[in-house]
Amino acid sequence: MSNLMKAAGYALSLAACYNQTFDEYDMPIHSHDYFEIMFVNAGKCEVTVETKSGAPETVNLGKNDFVLIDANVKHKLFVTPHMPCSIMNIEINTQRFDGGGENIYDFGRIWQQCKNLKRIFARYRYTRLKDTNRIKGTLERILSAYDACTADPSRTADRALLQLLLGELFLEAEQCAGQAEFGGNIYVQKAYDYIKEHYQDEITLSSLADSLGIHPTYIQRLIRGSSDDSVHSLINKFRIRKAIELLRSTSLPLIDVAVEVGFNNRQSFFNAFKKHTGLSPNEYRRKYIDNEKWLRNDSYTTSVFDEN
Repeated sequence: MSNLMKAAGYALSLAACYNQTFDEYDMPIHSHDYFEIMFVNAGKCEVTVETKSGAPETVNLGKNDFVLIDANVKHKLFVTPHMPCSIMNIEINTQRFDGGGENIYDFGRIWQQCKNLKRIFARYRYTRLKDTNRIKGTLERILSAYDACTADPSRTADRALLQLLLGELFLEAEQCAGQAEFGGNIYVQKAYDYIKEHYQDEITLSSLADSLGIHPTYIQRLIRGSSDDSVHSLINKFRIRKAIELLRSTSLPLIDVAVEVGFNNRQSFFNAFKKHTGLSPNEYRRKYIDNEKWLRNDSYTTSVFDEN
């Protein structure tokens, strides 16, 4: 469970921050107890994050993109040499809210309103978003308030302002997450449309992502979130559906059916067909043909590719 998901009864404070331009940078893999936000002002960079499965996942960030990384998650930043990247970074600490002292509100009350972010962090250890609201301006105000607090720790108004701004930052990130979810649904539908049009061709995760203008990791995540399938599995499902149509309506040899629906060899077609239907193509054809009449297979009609 995300560190933030446990944040009821907690206040936020700023553990560290910077606003810096890197000409090149290859950060060692590390983790810390703080929730981290990296925002790209200009240029491009790569952020690699350890997923829940322990595998590394790399996301590309461009101007106005930002990534939110949960606490105690291994990650690293890479900036390509001679390709400068300007980054604002803040690391946020949580501490128990006791209703007094310098803490002016319970962050848990704000977090309860962040339904999109909560849903994301229930499944993932980070999220990549685009600033569609006021994230950049709020980060700049946070950095300014932090500098004022550091210069004069006795300025309690600046410390209170800093806490308010951190809460505001999450509410603005929640709006970005909501718009990203809506945009993600559009990308998923575009991915389905692309597969429907190009299923006879060789389709890879990279070629699909390129056709949509997004990163392969991002479309893979959107597809899994939408259907629990990988992109590869989704492509094969549609190809098998088209193969079933041919097995019902033609007497094409099986190898011709395989080629017609986009498989480049007989064995991969047989393996995929049996995985998705429980039968080999021959078994399917024998089972669903009776006296030269093609019968309807009701067990394989529901699909994300169905026309509205």
